[in-house]
This record gives sequence, C-alpha cells and structure tokens, in this order.
Amino acid sequence: MHKRNKILLAAAATCTGLLIFAGTGCVSRPEALEVIYVPHDFKPIEGAKFTLAPVGNLRLIGDLDPRITLCLINAGKSTVRIDEWYMAESDNIKLRYQLWLPGTTAPDPAKWRKIEPVIEKNPARYPIDLMPGNRILITLRLPFVEDLRVSPGKEVRFFLQAETNLKSIHAQTKVFSVSVQ
Repeated sequence: MHKRNKILLAAAATCTGLLIFAGTGCVSRPEALEVIYVPHDFKPIEGAKFTLAPVGNLRLIGDLDPRITLCLINAGKSTVRIDEWYMAESDNIKLRYQLWLPGTTAPDPAKWRKIEPVIEKNPARYPIDLMPGNRILITLRLPFVEDLRVSPGKEVRFFLQAETNLKSIHAQTKVFSVSVQ
C-alpha cells in the first residue's frame, strides 16, 4: 500500500510538472489584425419599396442644436436586407433646402441648396433587415439653422426635401417645411 501511494504521488508530481512546463513554454502574442477594405458595388434591391417622411416636431429653435427626425419604412411585402446601410445614420440621407420667402407657396427648383454627407474612404457599415412595416428613425442635424438668430415673436421657414443616399434602395420625402423661432 505504501508503494502504491509513492507511485500515485510521483504520477501527480509528473503531471503537475508537465502542466506547468506546457503552460509557460509556448506563449504567443496575437498579431495586430489588418482591416482590408473590399470595394462593393451595391445594386438596387429588386422589389424593394420604401417610404421616407419627417416625424416629430418641425418647429425649431435656431441656436439650440436644431435637428429633424425622418422615418424610413419598408412599405413592401417582404423582408429586405440592406447591406449598404452606413453605421453613421445621417450618412444614409441627402437633404435639399431653401428659404421659404413670404408670398411663395412652393419651392423654386433653381434655389435648392444641398447637404450631402461626407463619406470617409472606408465607411463603417451595418447591414440591417427590415420586415414589412418596420421602420428606422434617422436624426439629421440642420447646420444652416444653427447660427440663425430670429427676433422674438418672429419665425423663419424653410422648404426641405430628403432622400436616401444609397444605391440599393431609394426613397424620397415630399417637400415639407420647418419653422425656426
């Protein structure tokens, strides 16, 4: 019995030694991963139908971080996967605007100004799946309103129109207006 304990003790010591040796002998550090950008030519998604419309408050205060929210809805009958979707949500929308002059009822096509997102060289993308009726809310900053100062009790109005900045889907708002106080 005494001899058996010595053999078990020797076997345990040998196993412990091997584990310590194996754990300290081969230590490797992972190499830095290199992100490789693979250009992709996004094609229109066949049968995709979307609507885009403003939602929420369209009365803004000029110097208080003026923003609007748009709602993109899958108006089709099937789930749509948008692989092209930019992670920076505002990069997915282009905006046109013009001052609403007194006495006018519609925008002048020659006076539209454009705000298009500046997309970095290798933009981060986040593919999304939208089931029929599902929606995405997109908040846009309005830089042309930020420095606008309006006299108390007065307002300045703008015509706006937004559209998607994507090749795979297209949606455009009707012309709408915001007022700045």
